[in-house]
Amino acid sequence: MSDEQIPPSDDPKSALLSEYQAAANFLRGIGHPARLRILCVLKHGPRCVSKLNELVPVTQPNLSQHLMNLRSLGVVQCEVKGAQRCYSLSEPAFTVKLLDLLQHLGRMDEVFPEPGECPPDQAEEANDPHQS
Repeated sequence: MSDEQIPPSDDPKSALLSEYQAAANFLRGIGHPARLRILCVLKHGPRCVSKLNELVPVTQPNLSQHLMNLRSLGVVQCEVKGAQRCYSLSEPAFTVKLLDLLQHLGRMDEVFPEPGECPPDQAEEANDPHQS
């Protein structure tokens, strides 16, 4: 039997294990270094794929696969702006707390970008009415 799925049962212990399995699957889903980097970049605000591609050290096709995985987990959402796809965190408060916890647990400061490392997309600046 695969460790991916625990068969459904009326047993309360099995139901509890099923909940833990769902949590484990979620953590495994975000647990790739590139996906963590994507989440860290997005914690500073929405980014279009072109900007993410500059800030995440993977190829563009690989980046698209990671973004698809994060979307399927419900962690990020996509907005189409003309020919661009822009991504943002689905639940920013939750994700920021999770990233802060990971940062606290390990020496990940060098991996997690600071806001200055993640400049806004030019397209976002052009659409921002507060920019002068």
